[in-house]
Amino acid sequence: MTDKVTARRRIEEVEERIRLAVEAADIGTFDVDLVNNVTTTSKRFNEIFGFNGPATQAQYVSVVHPDDLHIRRKAYKASTENKDNKLVYEVRVIHPDQSIRWIKLQGKLYYDDNGTAVRILGTLLDVTQVKRLERQKDDFISIASHELKTPITSLKASLQLLDRMKENPAQGVFPKLIDQSTRSMQKISALVDKLLNVGRANDPQMQLNKTTFLIADILTNCCSHIRMANKYKLNLAGDESVKVNADEHAIDQVVINLVNNAVKYAPDSVNIDMMIERLDGMAKVSIKDYGPGIPADKQPHLFERYYQADVSGFQNAGLGLGLYISAEIIKRHEGAMGVESTIGEGSTFWFTLPLA
Repeated sequence: MTDKVTARRRIEEVEERIRLAVEAADIGTFDVDLVNNVTTTSKRFNEIFGFNGPATQAQYVSVVHPDDLHIRRKAYKASTENKDNKLVYEVRVIHPDQSIRWIKLQGKLYYDDNGTAVRILGTLLDVTQVKRLERQKDDFISIASHELKTPITSLKASLQLLDRMKENPAQGVFPKLIDQSTRSMQKISALVDKLLNVGRANDPQMQLNKTTFLIADILTNCCSHIRMANKYKLNLAGDESVKVNADEHAIDQVVINLVNNAVKYAPDSVNIDMMIERLDGMAKVSIKDYGPGIPADKQPHLFERYYQADVSGFQNAGLGLGLYISAEIIKRHEGAMGVESTIGEGSTFWFTLPLA
């Protein structure tokens, strides 16, 4: 009896470890008795499908996206015809709130002595986030290729013309081609810098060279390229005596990105207001434009990597990295970053930094 009790306890311990591992991995499990047509599922399995409790096989199938039903049928057909015991497929399911989730089902078929499938054991994963990241990666590669192609093509054309004219340079054309080449190189460098900054922003060992300075100095001296164009007015208001202890170069990068976005997304907004405040022991800096505004459903995603918002029909260009990098910089300074926007009235991007 002692041996039996010991063996049973060991089995229970193994089962408990497996259960804990499954729960930690956020995996749903299922057991289908094909003979009696009975399906047993875990709580997480039901949740991934969008049910509060157990459902019938027909109900599980009913929430699979109509465009993906053929994928499920094909997977079941392949698993039974090939007798390889494996059942694997990825489909979309529609939850009661009409949200779309991606699921990945993996199972193993068991057969009786006559070769008839009698049971399926398997697991279920919600892979929505994985699919979202894959889409963002593909979008990023597409956007980066497009963004780099234009300046590289322009640079190549300028260099080809310069090469043809090197023996007999035309005085009027030569400087223009050199200027064009320089501008193209600057665009390429800016794009490459953004890519490098993503890696730096994610690096937990990123060093901040903090000094104490007036935040007003950065706002006053930033964005010389916009001030020189004399098209937009950068208006500074608020408490210009506010000092912070931060990495001046990094904060300057954040401010430039926010002002550039104001110009990009609100090209008809001549005034760009910059405000400095003391708020709850922090310095708060706000950059406001008077453009078309950003839809409420897009605002929570603006600081995600590679996210690009098509604001009020204005098709933007870029890698979708600027706000993500800026938010990471502010986070490293133990500050916060956010946005307030109303359609037709404009947008205000803000960030906070600890006071010096």
